[in-house]
Amino acid sequence: MKRFLLGLGFLSTFLMFSCATLNEQQCKTGNWEEIGRQDGLRGFSASRVAAHSKACQEHGVQVNNASYQKGYDSGVREFCAPANGYQMGKAGMVGSQATCPADMAAAFSSAMQKGYADYQAELVAREAERKARELAAVRASFFNLSPRGGVCDAAESVGVCFVFAGDNYTKPDSARGNQLMCKLFNGQFHPIGNCPEPKVLGRCDLVQGSPDAYSLFYYQTRNVDYSAATKDCADPKSSLHNQGAGQWVGVPG
Repeated sequence: MKRFLLGLGFLSTFLMFSCATLNEQQCKTGNWEEIGRQDGLRGFSASRVAAHSKACQEHGVQVNNASYQKGYDSGVREFCAPANGYQMGKAGMVGSQATCPADMAAAFSSAMQKGYADYQAELVAREAERKARELAAVRASFFNLSPRGGVCDAAESVGVCFVFAGDNYTKPDSARGNQLMCKLFNGQFHPIGNCPEPKVLGRCDLVQGSPDAYSLFYYQTRNVDYSAATKDCADPKSSLHNQGAGQWVGVPG
């Protein structure tokens, strides 16, 4: 025979049941073989009978140990079926109070371990999905800056993409200026939308909190790499921006 360790949640379940002793009517009219079978079927230890004996002694009733044991032996064999062990493991349990019969212990243990491995794999998969959703939301926020004055996508031509987010860019003169500047960079101007994600190195936020706020995304090109991008962002007299040094924001993930 082999005894298995209890998972914390499973132990709590057994402690709950162990507090529920038999009442007077159950002691006097109960079928001891069926009581034993139910205890075995629910995975209690065979020593559960001692709790019943103590409860029934208060009502002047003696437990029929032979009948109880006969029923328990029948019930515990049902409990120790490999299919039940697998389902217990799949529910996050790693053992039972019951002592399985010698001819069933190994198969029950193996099935429970397989179920528990599947349970852990599901936890890992769910956690990976949760993190992926969180990262997707963060990345979406990184690119979605609600441009008021449009987007100039020059990622392919010069490795930059402007997002004009300040209120001043909604003025007609500013909008025309943005479009002219975009043409000089051989970029594509879009009144709405986001900068592209592929090859992005990071984002440089400039004059944030002001009506002239905008962001500049940098992209990997022949002439632009991460070092060049971060250096240019920090340069207050950059040829790409002359409103002072920007705040670099790395790509999430």
